[in-house]
Amino acid sequence: MATAHVSGPVSGATTMSSPPEADPRLVACPTCGAPNAGSRTACGRCHGGLADGPAGASGVAEEDPGAEGDAERPSNLLIAMTAIAVLAGVAVLVALLSARGVGPFATDAGDVLGDAELASIAAVRASSERRPSDDMSYVAEHVADGDTSTAWVAEDGGEPWIELELVDVAEVTGLVLWNGNQADDAFARHDRVAALRIETDERAFEVDLLDSRGPLAIDLPEPVAASRVRLVVEEVFSGDEVPGPALSRVVVRVLPEG
Repeated sequence: MATAHVSGPVSGATTMSSPPEADPRLVACPTCGAPNAGSRTACGRCHGGLADGPAGASGVAEEDPGAEGDAERPSNLLIAMTAIAVLAGVAVLVALLSARGVGPFATDAGDVLGDAELASIAAVRASSERRPSDDMSYVAEHVADGDTSTAWVAEDGGEPWIELELVDVAEVTGLVLWNGNQADDAFARHDRVAALRIETDERAFEVDLLDSRGPLAIDLPEPVAASRVRLVVEEVFSGDEVPGPALSRVVVRVLPEG
């Protein structure tokens, strides 16, 4: 910043003394460029020495609280913005880890099911079942046994389906399912369901699923009276080794009776 000057007093002897006038000059700090009063010996912003300022009697730099406050405000704002950005990044990371079911960020079944009323299942049928291998069976009944370490695995190809028959007709409000084969390290090896068609007695709904471990909640747009719920696999996420879509568990949420 340019330095502004006004003409100084005329030199020469005087017969009367008068109080010194305040120096009206603005002196640019050679370090940070901030304007300072000409009477200062040090910059009010960065505290660097002002070459054009007169030497003070004590040699101690004069402090300008206003200028220092102006310098601190941008710094505080930057700190606050940085903190907000860090918190936002942490929130995104936690959400991603939760979706992937990683470690302590895995979604708990109780958080999803809550106190929802669950339908009693009378029977489970499927379009196909993969043959047992390595002492593991992949029958349809596994989706209703309450154990997420077992899974139904369909034969590869077409649009395989699995159907849950309810003990009584109920007002179905949604599903909670555990996608893929969630037994130990089997999740990545098996195909997982990417898109489903949910068929009831009179209505059908389509839904896309997350490729993640843990329970996934599916809410229907409105309760539907049904005696059965069929899940038709329309698309899959490909696994590393075992073809054919897998589901580990399915529960049907219904409205309480009465």
